[in-house]
Amino acid sequence: MRVGFSGLITLILLFILPLASASWSPLAKPGSYRLENSFQDCMYYFYYQEEGVIHDCDLSCKSKHGENAIGHCDFKIWRPYWPGESRECQCWRK
Repeated sequence: MRVGFSGLITLILLFILPLASASWSPLAKPGSYRLENSFQDCMYYFYYQEEGVIHDCDLSCKSKHGENAIGHCDFKIWRPYWPGESRECQCWRK
């Protein structure tokens, strides 16, 4: 079977893209699935506040979905009125 250059690129992309899309999230693994968000943003102005913000996200998810839920701050959100870092608080089930 003879495959041209564009056919080879297509085959490579067909193989790589499903792997890349499955691994984009650190929590995308068997047994984990995303829950409804906590409607809380992970917003902080100074870098040393990040750990506390992540902890608050985790507590918010646990209070909404139970002890098996974990909070994860991901996806930068652009906030025109907020000069610091802002991320979406996502809730996941372990």
